[in-house]
Amino acid sequence: PRLMDFNTDKFMLSSSILAVVAQRLVRKLCSYCKEEYEVSEDDLKPLLAPGEVKLETGGFTLTNVFRAKGCKICNNTGYIGRTVVGEILVVNSEVRELISEGVSLHKIEEAALRGGMVPLKTSGISKVAQGLTSIDEIVRLID
Repeated sequence: PRLMDFNTDKFMLSSSILAVVAQRLVRKLCSYCKEEYEVSEDDLKPLLAPGEVKLETGGFTLTNVFRAKGCKICNNTGYIGRTVVGEILVVNSEVRELISEGVSLHKIEEAALRGGMVPLKTSGISKVAQGLTSIDEIVRLID
């Protein structure tokens, strides 16, 4: 959409773009003091998109996860370092055709998801499930 705002020819875009990458940095939980807890439905509500009833976790289990606590090692922040949360949209033939037709971003995103793209939020949820970051960090990411 940004390139189309510059009046770039749709055919040129569709034939030139091979992939689109989006990435964000999130803070990593301190491995010395992170504490495990049982997730409630209220903890997951901030991750829901407007109109979404059930959180799509991408197959990851979010029952027991970790949260920041704070200790001397992390200066009582609960976090040390950062990790990448990202998504890669590989432009396949379906996406290429949709771009050249000038369809909405929503339809392009649906096609990308069918083609295997993992959204930023799902990538973030996988980092929570692995114990690398907290739900609070992913909420901050998607806001």
